[in-house]
Amino acid sequence: MSKLFAYSGILTKVKGMESHLLTKKDYEDLSSLRSVNEYILYLKSNKGYSTTFDTLNENHIHRGEIEYLLNLSIFTDFSKLYLFANQSQRMILDLFFARFEINLLKLLITGHFSKSKQVDLTQYAEFFKKRTTLDINTLISAPDLEQLIVTLKPTPYYAPLNALHESGVSVSLYDYENRLDVYYFLRTWKLSEHLKNKYDRKIIKQLIGTQIDFLNIMWTYRSKRFYNTPSSMIYSNIIPIHYKLTDATLNQLITAASPDDLLELLKHTPYRRLVSDLDDFHLEKRYYQLRLKFLHAIKMKYPLSMASILYFFYEKEMEIDHLTTILECIRYQIQPNQILTYLSLDQLEEST
Repeated sequence: MSKLFAYSGILTKVKGMESHLLTKKDYEDLSSLRSVNEYILYLKSNKGYSTTFDTLNENHIHRGEIEYLLNLSIFTDFSKLYLFANQSQRMILDLFFARFEINLLKLLITGHFSKSKQVDLTQYAEFFKKRTTLDINTLISAPDLEQLIVTLKPTPYYAPLNALHESGVSVSLYDYENRLDVYYFLRTWKLSEHLKNKYDRKIIKQLIGTQIDFLNIMWTYRSKRFYNTPSSMIYSNIIPIHYKLTDATLNQLITAASPDDLLELLKHTPYRRLVSDLDDFHLEKRYYQLRLKFLHAIKMKYPLSMASILYFFYEKEMEIDHLTTILECIRYQIQPNQILTYLSLDQLEEST
């Protein structure tokens, strides 16, 4: 009864928010649109985005403004659920919030690597100042990457980024992004051990552990298929945590002679479903499908837990990714049928 009382409010809230997620029909309709103006008008008419896009004039659009509003919608959802959460639930939401911080840092670092005009991020400052130790305005105004890292000195992000910056080797944008990802998973894994609720602790371990295994497989495969990266360098980029993927198995994957050999080895691991159809192989798309399916299974197994909230946020993140993809495809006049192939819609139910 105590668990029912503890979760009834936040689960009722998230159920209502889930009802506003886009359906397959919505994605088909959006993919058929031929202009950005039509795209915005469609989102204005949708319950999940009507408030966010209400003030946007579809006839006078700045390129980064739409992407900002899409991201703002997930920040808004986070803030709404945070109000309904008790102290232990907020501890888990705080772990999730760290992803927002890291994504913001990635955008800032990308701006210093890119020769194009940096995206205006001042709009995010209001949201972040309420629950972060990051000095957003100072970070945004940093004239170069070195000063950006110095500004992070009072935060836990300084140590991993500064160590990389002062390593004495040529450091790429990917290296900085990877270091932030590795830091996030190490920190989350460690903090999850201190969760008081044993069910929440078990759920977070399952979710984070599986994601770490998935990402280590993905990064290893990409390194071999697209970059021909030496095994020694792959080792330096993976997350040093193992869940169902043992240390010995991961070593085999990393030292595989070719991408095809890696896929063959993967067939004999708990993640064999990643390579269920090698004739039509899209590892990244398969990863998103399986992760959503796994999260749904955890949600059904532990109905009175944070699993439902974390599942919603993953659905929302995928939705933002899909909307961003569709927007870019519309800008480049890609055909509707082709756009749909870029989306992972297998898990979505048709609207009634």
